[in-house]
Order: sequence, then C-alpha cells, then structure tokens
Amino acid sequence: MACGGGESYTPHMDLKAPDVAAAYAAFERGEYATSLDLARRILSTRPAYADMRNLAGISLALLGDSEAALEELDAAIAINPEYVEALLNRALVLNDLGRFDEARETLERASAREQSAADGIPAIAAARIANAHAHIGDLYTAVGAHERAWREYRTALELRPNFPDVRHRAGRTLLELGRVKEAVRMLRRVVLDTPSYTPARLDLGLALLRDGDVDAARAEWDACRAEGIDSPQLRAYLALVDQSERTKPQSGGDAG
Repeated sequence: MACGGGESYTPHMDLKAPDVAAAYAAFERGEYATSLDLARRILSTRPAYADMRNLAGISLALLGDSEAALEELDAAIAINPEYVEALLNRALVLNDLGRFDEARETLERASAREQSAADGIPAIAAARIANAHAHIGDLYTAVGAHERAWREYRTALELRPNFPDVRHRAGRTLLELGRVKEAVRMLRRVVLDTPSYTPARLDLGLALLRDGDVDAARAEWDACRAEGIDSPQLRAYLALVDQSERTKPQSGGDAG
C-alpha cells in the first residue's frame, strides 16, 4: 500500500512537522499500531488532514481492520478527490473485502487521475513534489518565515492546483502576510470548490472581517453554525463580530 509523500493535507499553523514525521517513521518501521495512534492524535485536532486520514487507513488495513480502513480512506478522498494514493489504497482494501466491482471502479478513477500531468510530470509524481513543497512551507511557517512559506505553497499549487487543503494553507499564509484581499480570493476559491470544507470557511470569514466586510464574515460563520459546527474557534469569531458591530459608529440620530 502507498504511504509517505501523499497527495494533500491540511495542517494548521501550529501543527508541528516532527509529529507528522514520527507518524510516517513508525509506519516505515512496520509499527502500524504506533503510526495509527500518532495519526489519530493529529486528526483529533486536525480532522481535515488528508495525508493523516490516508496513513490511518493503511495502518488499519495492515492491522486487519479493513472496514475501519475504508472509512478513513473515504474521508481522505472526500477531502481531496484527486488523491491518487488514497484511491489506490481504497481499491486494495475493497479487494480484500471481496467488493471487486467497487475495487475495479476505484482503480479506474485512480488511473484516470494518474494519467493527467503538470508540465509533462505524471500526476502522482507531481502530487508528491507538490506535497514536498507544501511540507517545506509548513516548516517555514513554523518559524514565522511566511514569505518563504508562501513561495513554497504557490509552487505546490502550480503543480497541483486542485488541492483545496494546500490552497487553504496558502490563503492562511497570505493573511499572515497582510495580503488580505489576495487571501479572500484564495480562500473563497476553496469554499466554492469544496463547500463542506469548514476550516477554509472559518478562515474566509476571518479574512473578510480583516477586509472590513463584517456582514460577509458573519455570513460565512453563520453557514458553519448551520452545518452543526460549534467549536471554540467559531464561538470566538462570532464574538469578535459582535464586538465589532457594537463598536461600529452609529449613523443617523436626532440632531441636538
């Protein structure tokens, strides 16, 4: 099964690269229970991290729990439908479960995506290179080198523009750089392409608020709440909007 250098991921700014490296290192040593545990720890706070979903899935498969593996792989593909390695792993798990028609269909989907190319680079190779650039971007982000991080995310998106989670990371970095209008455009693209991608919608609201569009920010966060999201982050953002509205200068009123 394919692992390491996966297709895409969604760590936030405080996700430490060594945590991810440790999860992959455990897998490479054949310590699948450990790699699963580390992946689940990361996913407990970053549930939209497609690479960790894939890693959890293949770890579960190798531990003999094919049904749970399939759930994780399906989650990875839901985050990024272009995730070739997760599709390949899904096909293998379906085959193990005796669901041969579904396995064949999934393999065909993976093959169709693998045949596409970026500048003549096969899709799966382009995905791995893009993922490497994005990981470097994470390392720069961790030390506050946001301009360098932005360049790495931009290169990743040039190779694989349909990775919504990498685009989300790029949008967050633009926001850190104070390039608010660019961040709004970047994050809005993610939300339009993947409406159920809540982390990007949360950050789009923040970018809109920083751009001065309080009503649009509230609309994005209200949409999150309508989807059943009730995180401390969302509550804090809505409180921020309420505060902004309370301090807004009042127009009109009676003259003395």
